Amino acid sequence: MNEHLAERFARGRRAQPRGNTSSDPNHSKEALNRDIRAYVAAAKVAAAATAKPWLAKPEIPTTEEILDNEEEPVQLLENRLDRPWPNRKKYLETHYELLREDAISPLRDAVLQFKNTPDMGDDNQVAIYDKVTIASLALYCSITRDQVYISGFTFAPQGLAAQIQFSTARAGKSIAWEYSKRLICGSMVALTPSKDNFRKKCIIAIVAARPLDNVKATPSQIDIYFARPEEIEIDPQQEFIMIEARSGFYEGTRYTLKALQKLHQERFPLAEHICTLKTDLHPPQYLEKRPSIDLASAFSTADQKQATKKVNILNNWPAAPQNALDESQWAALRQMLTTSLSIVQGPPGTGKTHVSVVGLRVLLENKAPDDPPIIVTAQTNHALDQILRHISNFDDNYIRLGCRSKNAEVKKHTLYEARKKNNVPPPLGSLFGRAMKGQSDLARAMLEIIAPLVRDGAAHPLAADVLRDLGIITSVQAESLIAGASQWVSSSPGQAQDPMSIWLDKQLVPFEVSYEQNMFGFEEEEKDEEYEQLKELEAEHSVDDDEDFEILRGPFRTIEDSFTCRVTPSQRAGAEAQLAKHSNLWDIPERARGGVYRLFQDRAKAAMLKRFRELAPRYAQVSQDLQIGKWERDAVLLQKSNVIGMTTTGFSKYRPLVASLKPRIVLIEEAAEVLEGPVTAVCVESLEHLILVGDHQQLQGHCNVQELEEVFHLNISMFERLVRNNVPFRTLTRQRRMDPEIRRALAPIYHNLEDHPSVLDRPPVPGMGDVRSFFFDHNWSEGNDSMLSKYNEQEADFVVGFFCYLVRGGLVPPHGITVLTFYNGQRKLILKQLKKQPFLAGQYLSVNTVDSYQGEENAIVLLSLVRSNEQGKIGFLEVANRVCVAMSRARLGFYIFGNATQLSRDHLWNQIISIMSQNPNRVGGRFPIQCVNHNRKSEIQYPQDWDGRLGCSQKCVDLLDCGHKCPLTCHSFPHQLVVCKVKCKRTLICGHPCGMECSQECSCKLNCADFARLSENPDLIPQSPLTGSYNASKDPEGNGLSDLKDDHDRVPIGVRGNNTTEINQGSRPGPMTPLASRSMTRGSQPAASSSSSTTSDPFGRMSPEKQLQSRTDWGAFANGGVRNDDLLRDEGAMRQKQRLMEQNLDLLGLHNNPLEDPQVRKDNTGTVQKETQRALKNGRVRHDHEYVMSNGQPQREVYEGVENMRSGGPAKKLSEVPRLIEID
Repeated sequence: MNEHLAERFARGRRAQPRGNTSSDPNHSKEALNRDIRAYVAAAKVAAAATAKPWLAKPEIPTTEEILDNEEEPVQLLENRLDRPWPNRKKYLETHYELLREDAISPLRDAVLQFKNTPDMGDDNQVAIYDKVTIASLALYCSITRDQVYISGFTFAPQGLAAQIQFSTARAGKSIAWEYSKRLICGSMVALTPSKDNFRKKCIIAIVAARPLDNVKATPSQIDIYFARPEEIEIDPQQEFIMIEARSGFYEGTRYTLKALQKLHQERFPLAEHICTLKTDLHPPQYLEKRPSIDLASAFSTADQKQATKKVNILNNWPAAPQNALDESQWAALRQMLTTSLSIVQGPPGTGKTHVSVVGLRVLLENKAPDDPPIIVTAQTNHALDQILRHISNFDDNYIRLGCRSKNAEVKKHTLYEARKKNNVPPPLGSLFGRAMKGQSDLARAMLEIIAPLVRDGAAHPLAADVLRDLGIITSVQAESLIAGASQWVSSSPGQAQDPMSIWLDKQLVPFEVSYEQNMFGFEEEEKDEEYEQLKELEAEHSVDDDEDFEILRGPFRTIEDSFTCRVTPSQRAGAEAQLAKHSNLWDIPERARGGVYRLFQDRAKAAMLKRFRELAPRYAQVSQDLQIGKWERDAVLLQKSNVIGMTTTGFSKYRPLVASLKPRIVLIEEAAEVLEGPVTAVCVESLEHLILVGDHQQLQGHCNVQELEEVFHLNISMFERLVRNNVPFRTLTRQRRMDPEIRRALAPIYHNLEDHPSVLDRPPVPGMGDVRSFFFDHNWSEGNDSMLSKYNEQEADFVVGFFCYLVRGGLVPPHGITVLTFYNGQRKLILKQLKKQPFLAGQYLSVNTVDSYQGEENAIVLLSLVRSNEQGKIGFLEVANRVCVAMSRARLGFYIFGNATQLSRDHLWNQIISIMSQNPNRVGGRFPIQCVNHNRKSEIQYPQDWDGRLGCSQKCVDLLDCGHKCPLTCHSFPHQLVVCKVKCKRTLICGHPCGMECSQECSCKLNCADFARLSENPDLIPQSPLTGSYNASKDPEGNGLSDLKDDHDRVPIGVRGNNTTEINQGSRPGPMTPLASRSMTRGSQPAASSSSSTTSDPFGRMSPEKQLQSRTDWGAFANGGVRNDDLLRDEGAMRQKQRLMEQNLDLLGLHNNPLEDPQVRKDNTGTVQKETQRALKNGRVRHDHEYVMSNGQPQREVYEGVENMRSGGPAKKLSEVPRLIEID
């Protein structure tokens, strides 16, 4: 739809960055932006001072919120759809509570499910990880399987991260971590001591990093941020269980929740329209001050541009330009530029992105040097990149926040790349420097605290001086332990034992762990369909926009406690009394020492933990200061840009930074797909102009909790709510995507959608005649897969059969077809079946769920509806928004497969099916196709009817390149792709017949020694006209040509008579190396003849399947003949088919993607031209041919050609083929 926007805007201006770059290596001369730290400080003060419970809630949920799952349901207010809010405070509170419930409810329910069934395995809702530890070794001597351990700490710039290791045994399958959304950065998890099982203790953490190599190892490892300092754990011998909800992604919501809390204490721009639904829109304040603007970029002709250089758009809006925007687009542009709250609805294919780009260009053309940047946001990175790519065609002074861009051009403009390119130091007074130093100092102090647990220090039991310094034992006790140990003699001379090991003796045992490799064979967990969307959100978690956002940077230390003691409960209970009783530790009985040492361990770790937790809040604070310092540095770059792009999630995350830039204009693409909270978050205090572009009749926002959609209407966007309440908006009415036959089925959804002239008179879909749309009706039953997703096997087979018919028949390339379905189970089944097809190996296959295909399109779309059951349930197919997306993705051909009878009970589907049944009827139980070669029509009723279907049932009458008849029925792909299976009957140089097929390398049927000997030693082969030089003038009778007779079971190709006139004019174009000697090794160089009179082989390296044809062509050339005119006509017909396929590619909009492998494509020159090439290469400049046509008519052709063909070189282009200069 927008593929030509780049061309339309190619001649725009290139804005230059403003401001001076400092040469000071330590500080920038730019003024410090103090608004960022003021924003953060104000948010803290407000949270501490408020009496309102929702404003005091922490950023990450508390233990009480997660464990409070047996009480009364959470009390929530619903999103008001059809009436105004009483005030903005109630509006903000309601959306905050709804969003927070949607974010934390999945984890709360997962924990409750585990509490009720502790031995459960993973399921669709819960992922459970055993053996979660903070120890790089791991488990106790006797263990249960429910353990997670901590293995170290990273003192990262973002915060203090603990590395944990764990088992994935409960998954029951191998995890494809590359494509799994398990434990992605930003996921929220809950941990509990393995002996507690969430009865009293629940620790909340956020995944900080998930390096792929670490999670694929045994045991798996990730890094986590503990939610609160008081919940940090450091004991490497403590075992945990970790729970993750399989739905939801807290990182995508947490910053929006913070923004809504902050907005409560700010001025709320546009609240009178957003909350109280006032419909009298006014112009933005900046436009009221300067209403006359340059509107020329919206026009296409020079006269119109000149006339609109300065227009008062509030009082004198000009008429719509010709050949640029249609009337509805022009009206939408006026709404976009002149109202403070602009809402533009763009149905499928109506060019809403184009209107957005035109509007942005006008705004940028009129942006004053000191004006703040314009903010452009979208729900997805794909939509954001698309609009930024169009902006780059007329203004390259833009910066993209977030590093999850797939567009090469846009990636050059990320904030990460801008930092590298400009190397701007922090401004004078920034928090950056002091925060960096503070972090470093705190990291050293905290490392000193846990030094006894750091790997090098943990190779022995806890030392006496460590216990003394921690206050666990007295100085007297410590000295007694050391003195007593000194009297013992080591059994290993030269090796000193530490006093604690001597004192404990056999009571001391290693704390060792072995994680067993999961043995699940080839059974692998299903790949997550939402993986890509979640990876986009995961990238937003990267604070520094670094490409390596999956890896934490900073000092890392592994911690472990390598020893423990086996003790009984009574020994453990009496340990404290024993320690208090004896000042000399050697007086403690040996059997009680194990219990005492376990007491030492517990108290030492508790003392270290207390001191560690005391410093943790300070580390968190300096980490936040460091982030503020980085933003103060980034603000220097961003302030100089004209446009800043980010996702809506990114806006909430970067809100302190963006708000400090004082933006006045924000445009949100696909605004109807965003939940209301993130859109509200963009309303920073400086906002004057909010532009919402989208379509509320397509996909809505997604909620994790279905009840919040059905009862509380959380999925209804601000865009849709405002449209429902008659806040002024504009709708685009002329579509440029779908053929009219496809578009008509959307009439129940879009009543006034019109067709642009560009969609009229489009070419038909190859192989379908005039049928551009069809609803194939069946009653095949559905099923459920292991993930409880729906599938329909027979329907999938039918869809795959149709897909293969279009591709294998050479009608449409694979990338020109998209298969859509509402169910992931069906998507996986269809994709699996397609990948089994050998001819599709290595091809990109577009098989998607409807929800993941919003904003996309293709030439041909196949829609698999799946649902067919006795209960009449249709599930997702009831959702009109999803149906709208599914029905509007195709440009040329749209084919639906499902149970039309069952669907007709639904009101919307009944209307769609009724429309498709009329003028012409495109609904039925027999699928119509039409052969492109003979225009014969056929009907397909069952999946097996597609087997081997390439065209119609008529036999192909064409000949292959080798001269044999094509064995296939009617088809449209070129014959170069057909492998000839006819048995080769030529006699080899050994005198025996060839035993191979025509398309294979020649090989002796008897496998004789002569064949191998002569093939390996071509010098032993006697000279003949085939192997030596040959001069036709010395053989006027042509006897030397007798060996050139074709050995196949057919008449030599195209030989008509024995005219040697041309041959007599000069020497033969060189010898031909014996075919047998070239056929032994595929792709090997032919051996050279020992005869001094020979020249190089004119055929060069030759594929085995072409060897036989080459000899035949050589014989035809020597006799002055060519293939007969019938074969030439066949060749012409083949070329005509090839041109037809290339024309189809052009019309499908796929001209930049070749239909077949470029190595398969060959020029279609005839034998005469090919042999002329060889002759010219060996010295000729003119080539005459005389022959007799099949009708008895004599024919003569004269060629002359390309001089540079005499020298060896790469394959010649078609333009270098010798040209025909005379024919009679």
